[in-house]
Amino acid sequence: MKPRRAKDIDLTERVPAFLGMLDTHPEQAQKEFSEYLDALVLLRPPYAFRSLDPHERENVNSMTKLHCLENDGARLRSYEDRGVSFAAWLARVVENRALDVLRRRTRERGKHVSIDQPRGSDDGPLLPLPTSSDKASDVRVTGREAVSIARDAIRQLSRRCRQLLWLAGTQKKPREMGPFLGRPDADNKIIGTDLSYCRRRLRAVLADMGHDPRDLAAIS
Repeated sequence: MKPRRAKDIDLTERVPAFLGMLDTHPEQAQKEFSEYLDALVLLRPPYAFRSLDPHERENVNSMTKLHCLENDGARLRSYEDRGVSFAAWLARVVENRALDVLRRRTRERGKHVSIDQPRGSDDGPLLPLPTSSDKASDVRVTGREAVSIARDAIRQLSRRCRQLLWLAGTQKKPREMGPFLGRPDADNKIIGTDLSYCRRRLRAVLADMGHDPRDLAAIS
C-alpha cells in the first residue's frame, strides 16, 4: 500500500482510527501514526517547530515518533479525548521536543544583548516575526505561562533593557524614566528609541525561544 499524501490525511478527526488499532494491528497503527505526524508538521506545524532549521525539524520529527511509539505506544495510549483534539495534543508533544532543541541552541550561543552595542551589530539580524498570513498554531499558552516565558526572555537582555522594560511595565512614559535611570537630563527621544529597540530585542529572543510573541499578553 502506498503512503498517503499529507493532504489526504484528516487532521480534524478528534480520535484517529489508528489509536484503536494499537493492540489489534500494531504495525499498521504505527505506519498510520507516522504518516499523521508527517502531515501535521507539514500542514499545521507548531510555532517552535517552524523556528527550526531543516535538520533540526527532521530530528524533532524522529524524536517525536520514537517518544510516542516506544514502550508499546505508551505515550499514544495516554491520549484521552477531554475536549482537546488529538492533533492539538500531538502538536503540544512536538512543541515540547522543538522547545528542547531551541533551549539547547540558546544555551550554546550564550549571548546577552547589550543596548550599548551599535544597533544591528549585536548578534546578527533580528529573527523575522510571523505575519498575519501565518497559520495559527493549535498550541496556546496560559496567562501564567506567558508571564514565566516573558521573564525568561527578559533575563537574556542587558541590564539597561531590563530597566527600560520594567519601567514601561509600570506605565512610565519615556519622559518620566530619566530619574529612575540615573539620568534626569536624558533626552526623551533617546530613551524612547532605546525602549523601542529593547522591545524588538525581546520579541526576537521570544521568537528564538520558539514562542509566538502574538500569543503572549505579557509583552503586548
